[in-house]
Amino acid sequence: MKLNYSPANYQQLAQLPKLELSSRLPKTTVSFRASASARLRSRKNARPGVLRIVSQDLTSFSHISAAELKVGERIADRYRIDALLGVGGMGVVYRAHDEQLGIDIALKLLRPELASKPEAFDRFRQELLMARKVSSPHVVRIHDLVSDNGRWLISMDYVIGQSLEQQLDCHGALAQKDAMRIGRHIALGLSAAHASGIVHRDLKPANVLLRDDGTALISDFGIALSASATRMTGTGVLVGTPDYVSPEQARAEDVGPRSDLYTLGLIMYEMLTGKGAWQGRTAAESMAARQLKKPVALRKLKPDIATWIERLVSRLLEPNPLRRLRDADAVVAAIDAEHIGRAPPPLRWMAAAMIGVCVLSIGSWWVYQNGFNLTVASRNAEPPLNLVVMPLVANPENNDLSAGISALINHSLFSTDIALSDQRRAHHALKRLGFEPAMVAQHYERVLADMDAQRLLSGSLEQQADLYIITLRIHEKNKPVQELRSAPAGANSLALVTRGLLTKLGIESSSTEIATVWPSQLAAIRAYGEGLRLGDGKEGFEAFKRATQMEPRFAAAWWPQLQMARQRLPSQEM
Repeated sequence: MKLNYSPANYQQLAQLPKLELSSRLPKTTVSFRASASARLRSRKNARPGVLRIVSQDLTSFSHISAAELKVGERIADRYRIDALLGVGGMGVVYRAHDEQLGIDIALKLLRPELASKPEAFDRFRQELLMARKVSSPHVVRIHDLVSDNGRWLISMDYVIGQSLEQQLDCHGALAQKDAMRIGRHIALGLSAAHASGIVHRDLKPANVLLRDDGTALISDFGIALSASATRMTGTGVLVGTPDYVSPEQARAEDVGPRSDLYTLGLIMYEMLTGKGAWQGRTAAESMAARQLKKPVALRKLKPDIATWIERLVSRLLEPNPLRRLRDADAVVAAIDAEHIGRAPPPLRWMAAAMIGVCVLSIGSWWVYQNGFNLTVASRNAEPPLNLVVMPLVANPENNDLSAGISALINHSLFSTDIALSDQRRAHHALKRLGFEPAMVAQHYERVLADMDAQRLLSGSLEQQADLYIITLRIHEKNKPVQELRSAPAGANSLALVTRGLLTKLGIESSSTEIATVWPSQLAAIRAYGEGLRLGDGKEGFEAFKRATQMEPRFAAAWWPQLQMARQRLPSQEM
């Protein structure tokens, strides 16, 4: 039987048994098996937004088919092609044998468009190098970028099993315990990636692989982000699948780790109900709806779903990223505890938001100020400080940014049990000793002795194009220096990258919610650092004011404004 490659044949393709398909049809047709199944599931669930992409997939395949690899072909004098595994938006995937290591791997033949522009390909390569740094049993590890006769391929772990999409196609909704187990594995993989500054941006059931032992792994980290950077918006490429994009991604905004959490919520919803969260709508309708509301509550569709599971998925599917859980670790904690608190009530008026922030800031400021005054007044009576956070070293153009980050690290650790020095004492100590921040690493013992402290945290901030690298060091008397350096990370990932470094250095407790302290806009951190540099005058006040105008919940930037207001009204009780 001969089939032409047209959308009308998808029904015919999908009805063929899998074994019969492999024996009766050309290899090029077999590669469409998974795509056909996905399209039919979309048709069955009334999701026409996905069906519109069918003809694009076929068009894109015409560009790839000319370079398709043959079984038995050797690539880069190292890899032997053994079988075709499938086709996706980024290229064709094969099972290959690495003759040097003697193991089976997966090889993804990339679309030709990726290598057509040198600048775009360089960025793509950089993203892949970043993705290689992600180490987790729940992430498919990328090995290398391979070049062969003008073709580019990615080598990665070969996972024996099936995708979550195939599991849902075959069996529909999963049992609650299975859905939560898979959701927990996905969250663990996201946690490792986010800590390295990687945001997936195209998470979906097709990118979640299930081993035969039940372990779930996330694939294609770094690829979707690179596709976006290369502006590959032509035929056959969709950066972010419409059914699984977050509201902010649908608005074409820069996205952070909480965008992946929204997609995780959509995947959990589908695992529990067997249906897409926005089924029955076109792609445009569903993306518009998710800007304003959440999908139908889980227990209205399946009353037997546990209340805490419904609440967890609901939190992940909040349209406003700030109202979602703070990070993937919080998702894991909720699943392990089988409990999650209610979301805070929405603040519908700016006045209410300002009042709430001011009340929180006044209380925090009072504790901060009194604690500071007590420390200075009774230094000899206090136990030695456990940790001193020094300003990060940076190039002059990033001095304000590094000052803001240093102060935020300090503030984020106030919620721990660490006996911590405040930033003013650290600056005064450097001034007293005549040291610049860059000299701390060489003279840390003198700084520790002057401040009667046990440990000192120093570091640096480097910029590479629009990415940043943070290096942190722990200095302790008579012990070797501990140093950790992050991978290049985007502005939206700085908080999570810093949290990962602090955790690895052993100076962060599990109760610290650093992501809730940091503003989402880099400009707000710069303005905050500028205010710290300018001090208590009018210019400093205006800098802090700009920071809070950009981020109304930026409590750390409210503290100095309240302090200045108190100084202007010395006779008033605060």
